[in-house]
Amino acid sequence: MIVEEIGWSVKNHLRERMILPPYPGVLLILNSLREKRPLVLIVDRKEKERVWEDLSFFFKKPVIYYRENKEEIGGVLEEGNFDVLVLSPEGLEDEVPLMRVKTIKEGDSIDYDGLLEYLVTGGYERVSRTLERGEFSVRGFIIDIFPFHMDDPVWIELENKRVFSLRIFYPFNPRTRTFIKKVSIPASKTDSKRLSEMLRRYFVVSQETHGLTPEILLTPTGNTIPFEPSPLFGRDLSKLRSFLKAHYSWRLILSLETPGEIDRMKDLLEEDFPGIEYIEAHLSRGFILLEEECAVITESDIFGIVRRKREKPVIPVTGIEEFTEGDYVVHDDFGIGIFEGLKTIKIHDQLIEGLSIKYGKGDRVFVPVDRSYLVKRYAGGEKPVIEPLSKTRWERKKEKVKEDLKKIAGEMLKLYAMRKASRGHAFSRDTLWQKELEALFPYEETDDQLKAIEEIKRDMEAEYPMERLLCGEVGFGKTEVAIRASFKAVMDGKQVAILAPTTILAEQHYIRFKERMERFPVRIELLSRFTKSREKEIIEGIGEGKVDIVIGTHRLLSKDIQFKDLGLLIVDEEQKFGVKQKDRLKQLKVNVDYLALSATPIPRTLHMALSGMMDLSLIETPPPGRLSVVTEVIHWENEIIRDAVMREIERGGQVFFVHNRIETIDSIGEKLKRILPELRIEIAHGRMPYSKLEKIMVDFIQKKFHLLLSTAIIESGLDLPDVNTIIINNAHRFGLSDLHQLRGRVGRGLKRGFCYLIIPRGVSPEGLRRISAIKTFTH
Repeated sequence: MIVEEIGWSVKNHLRERMILPPYPGVLLILNSLREKRPLVLIVDRKEKERVWEDLSFFFKKPVIYYRENKEEIGGVLEEGNFDVLVLSPEGLEDEVPLMRVKTIKEGDSIDYDGLLEYLVTGGYERVSRTLERGEFSVRGFIIDIFPFHMDDPVWIELENKRVFSLRIFYPFNPRTRTFIKKVSIPASKTDSKRLSEMLRRYFVVSQETHGLTPEILLTPTGNTIPFEPSPLFGRDLSKLRSFLKAHYSWRLILSLETPGEIDRMKDLLEEDFPGIEYIEAHLSRGFILLEEECAVITESDIFGIVRRKREKPVIPVTGIEEFTEGDYVVHDDFGIGIFEGLKTIKIHDQLIEGLSIKYGKGDRVFVPVDRSYLVKRYAGGEKPVIEPLSKTRWERKKEKVKEDLKKIAGEMLKLYAMRKASRGHAFSRDTLWQKELEALFPYEETDDQLKAIEEIKRDMEAEYPMERLLCGEVGFGKTEVAIRASFKAVMDGKQVAILAPTTILAEQHYIRFKERMERFPVRIELLSRFTKSREKEIIEGIGEGKVDIVIGTHRLLSKDIQFKDLGLLIVDEEQKFGVKQKDRLKQLKVNVDYLALSATPIPRTLHMALSGMMDLSLIETPPPGRLSVVTEVIHWENEIIRDAVMREIERGGQVFFVHNRIETIDSIGEKLKRILPELRIEIAHGRMPYSKLEKIMVDFIQKKFHLLLSTAIIESGLDLPDVNTIIINNAHRFGLSDLHQLRGRVGRGLKRGFCYLIIPRGVSPEGLRRISAIKTFTH
């Protein structure tokens, strides 16, 4: 392995027990090769996350310690089952709980009741479906447990009072399981010990003493390795080429995040530099080994970004654990019924576990677990009619659907042929700059995104005009697809118009497009009420062809705006435009490639897509690494509210605070300003003049203030990946669906979202039940 080779080559320079080069990845390679003891690295709190990302490449079992996971760190340290533990000095004086641990092995005889008692007394919560650490659920003779120290839950299958099998499973794709031989299940704390005392048995590396005693701390001896950090190229590929040319006799290694990025960089470099080695890894910085004449260069060195990696493949859920009691389900043979849960029945003296499905007039079907593949979640938009069991009736319904589909398919073929007969501009294949733009994308694309991009480019390169609808939830990556299509059009000398229904969404698109294309000679303008002073200049630039991409609201549809050479029209949320605006759109669309973006397309547009008048691309997969929103029910306490807000601000985020009574919102604002005097807070509500409300929302998008205190008017179409904490005051006054919608405004990016529901003491039992329900469903 390249990593091991680098480690061994540097290891030759070691003579003392300790070195301290500037990048922990190299340091830890060396120590892992030299000693088998787990290593503890103490770094600044701000560096902890970045260091852990580097270690994930170098080690199989890195562990990061936050003060929030104090409950599990004791067990990790007691077992020593880690390669590297990353700490910040603030945690060294913490009292860490020591754990009772129960180890279960395949084939062990087991006391069923005793295991359940251990889990309950050990601090685990019994739930209907195991999703979070510290939970367990029981389904007949299968017990799902999510141990405190593990990343995924464990499926324990019992048979005749013995452990028949142990499997790790992924809650959101329960059919994907990994067999294991044993598992350790730590219970809640029984005793505690200072963290710094627990570190005595480990090899500790720290750049400062942080109050640690000399016998714990191994300090650097001054014996360092002759290497230096790689240069930063600032997204300038010409500088990278110059460096590679000057060091071409060296061993050159490019560390990239994904196979797709490796392919893209090969396209850019392989012709001139065929000897470069490429590795798939996640490193925040590269380094140069001077004596070895070896350079490792990372994506962040080249592009100034750290790509977010996919932690697990995102796979649609199809297993039986996705069903909740009361869900509508479809049995392949018997049709739509209601899932009643997993039941165990006795057949021929054997206990069989399966799904119970209820039909009309009290009819029921029992489906053994091994035939659960016959049952799917009902995906229809309307509430279905639950009929009595009748296999014949269900078969007739399926046959009718098949006939309808044949008719639709015939219509689609006719319309498709008619559309192909018209002629438009056939765009060229991707340029070198197109490849560079796509290489600068700071995230890993989802499979759905890549498919949509491929479909749109194929349409653009065809001779007939593109007419395509791109559907996907807010935050699923539609804007990036639009950016790549727009850039492709500009590279062919064409202009692009992007139409948004509101000034706020137009502003958001403008910011995103500017950020993504800042390295390229593309002129992007915003035409809205906030650019009135430059309106004449922008309109003239459009007419003269000097403006490459213009983003705006319905103002773009005015007759005084004439494009010199419009090649691509993109419309976001077409359903929000009026009849006159849509008539003007039809005029603009003649022989121009057209792309509609929507999270919830109007029935007419969706029908056009499904009937073949428009092609349809779907982005159904959320971005990789998206985490469930943590929901907490609290009472109003100044300290709790301050801690929740400041934790978000300290990680570079912003906060929504929802108070749904206009009469008292100003007094709540004064209260928050007293609790958080160092923060900038703005208030928004529906009785404000629209222009003022719009200005506040645009300022929030531009991060001109930290916390937005508003009524429940937060626009659902906005994608604000940096707003990841929402606090809802008097949550008991909201309906369940309202709370769900509000909570959905956070956690849209790759950071964990937090939702705090404030309720008064003494709230009614009905209100408590509603709040408990929203807390139960974490997604």
